[in-house]
Amino acid sequence: MPDNGKVEKILDGKVVIVTGGGGGIGSEICKYIARLGAKVVVNDIGADLEGKGRDPSVADLVVEMLRNENYEAVADYNSITSEEGARNVVRTALENFGKVHGLVNCAGNMKDNFTLDMSYEDFESVIKVNLIGAFLIGKECLSVMVEQNEGGSIINMTSVSGILGGWGQCAFASAKAGLIGLTKTWAVEFAKYGIRANLVAPTARTRMTKSVPLGDEEKLHPKHVAPVVAFLLSDLSRNINGSLIAVYGTKLFTYHVIANEGITNRGEMWTPQDIKSKVNQIFEI
Repeated sequence: MPDNGKVEKILDGKVVIVTGGGGGIGSEICKYIARLGAKVVVNDIGADLEGKGRDPSVADLVVEMLRNENYEAVADYNSITSEEGARNVVRTALENFGKVHGLVNCAGNMKDNFTLDMSYEDFESVIKVNLIGAFLIGKECLSVMVEQNEGGSIINMTSVSGILGGWGQCAFASAKAGLIGLTKTWAVEFAKYGIRANLVAPTARTRMTKSVPLGDEEKLHPKHVAPVVAFLLSDLSRNINGSLIAVYGTKLFTYHVIANEGITNRGEMWTPQDIKSKVNQIFEI
């Protein structure tokens, strides 16, 4: 998105933390929202796909690029998987920019495997980064936002596998499904403070999807996720809370939980045989 002076600064002055901001979807978001006026904390420990290792240059390169274009950004290398780490990320935002208005959780790892071959350690690792990490950093940001009394916006990255499941993704899908419940709970709990919590379910070609056949690489470039996040961070979405937007290239859509009409068994307790006889009506949409 070229900054030719005509870009509407819909995020002007807003301080936004982006976890996993050093690569893939996260870096595209950092670049996009900075050009819309946001002051960005680029949080990334620089781990590999499985969450191993550390490389501070991953966050530094994004920050350097933004500063070279005269945008305000700072790097942070803390892990959000501990209370202390999450607290330090928020401290970085406060010490550099004074406030926190938005949080975008892109940090994640994957350790896909058939359930019977999935170790407890690998399952726990994926839950810890994708779900527990989002909870810890979210809690720290929410505390600051409530105290600031200026509202705020939290965006968690879920996944289609968290909605529909996916072969070999018992850990990743569980974490991303958990994020849906967590985000919708925050939407309920913090609405009275003017704080919104929403979800984005992206399908994009990143290192996390490099082994998945997705088709047109350019069509599913991670850059397409950034405008959706910018919208949800901005006041343009002030009436949107507890929602999920799926991004498939330039196509945007959503998923809904729908309750059908159902059927009552003459006011009596059901038997398994009754259920079998009415199963079509029970499941009918």
